[in-house]
Amino acid sequence: RLAAPAGREPAVHLITTPLSFRAGFKARVEEQTAGAVPLRVMLWNPRNFSSFDLVFGPGGELQASLVESRGRTARLYNLGRYEPGIPYDVTIEWRRGQGASLSAAGPDGQRRAQIAAKEAPALFDAYRPSLTVVSSIGPVMPGIVTTGASTSAW
Repeated sequence: RLAAPAGREPAVHLITTPLSFRAGFKARVEEQTAGAVPLRVMLWNPRNFSSFDLVFGPGGELQASLVESRGRTARLYNLGRYEPGIPYDVTIEWRRGQGASLSAAGPDGQRRAQIAAKEAPALFDAYRPSLTVVSSIGPVMPGIVTTGASTSAW
């Protein structure tokens, strides 16, 4: 469970590695708060803060975004909607020097976004990319439940 007092942004750092990897877990947004992002899964470069994010956003929007090193959203993928209380299988794959993909699979099927390394040079500049899960907490605390986490690297 990822939870914190109102106004906080709790985070769980899952992996930092120079290797290619695939990580997966089940996530369920228990509550939503207006204006808050209940769950953001960040595949990011610690050197320049560029990232490829899977966002369970306010109002049930499911999106992926490519954020450049200066915080500008370079690309936004609208992946449809998600439902609070429903578990989603989240999968993140990082293929060093090749590409990355983010997906969420639920009752409506799998939604996926992917990028090639040449489309995101600031992100793929990372020697050791990181995978982090973050929740923005509003006035009412949303609950994020993750279970069954697994990671493999090659």
